[in-house]
Amino acid sequence: MALTQSMLKAMGIDDEDKRKQILDEHTSVLTEIRGERDRYKEEAAKVEGLERRLREAEEADEGDKWRAKYEEERKAFAEYRDGVESERARAEVAGAYREQVLAEAGIDPKRMDSVMRVTDLDGVELEDGRVKGAEELVRRARDEWSDFVVRRQTKGASVPSPDGGDGGGPGPSDIAKQVIRERQQRLYGNKVTEGGNE
Repeated sequence: MALTQSMLKAMGIDDEDKRKQILDEHTSVLTEIRGERDRYKEEAAKVEGLERRLREAEEADEGDKWRAKYEEERKAFAEYRDGVESERARAEVAGAYREQVLAEAGIDPKRMDSVMRVTDLDGVELEDGRVKGAEELVRRARDEWSDFVVRRQTKGASVPSPDGGDGGGPGPSDIAKQVIRERQQRLYGNKVTEGGNE
């Protein structure tokens, strides 16, 4: 069953960028898995060919030479398979670390790739799909990558003052005008008008 935008939206992931990121990751993982499957088929075909040649060689009494070649190829295939499985496990740990530690720590999604490149994941373990000791790792990620932590501030609603902001009396400019008028009257007497001296 394919993962779709509508399926992710139904799961409660409303952010379109997050859905696109999940689908991109899903597509890349599927592409890797298909590539691994094709490589396994090729390797299996080689092993089957070697087994057939081994049987033919044993019948022709050249079995020792082919048996060594068969064992060598079988060992190389087992090493390759182990390497692919360890890469897959590492990718699973990296994905879980990204989502459960870095995202939880509030690291900017645009900076996560940079952080992942320098993060040592060798000590990170998964337990039932969850990062073991995630709380401590989140705390350390916040401390270590504090420059990349996104701080979202919410602004409260604007609440007007009950008296309309003027308090019902003279405002600061009215008081200043009154002070100037009184000073001029003291200096020049009653000859003062609104605009200045007469």
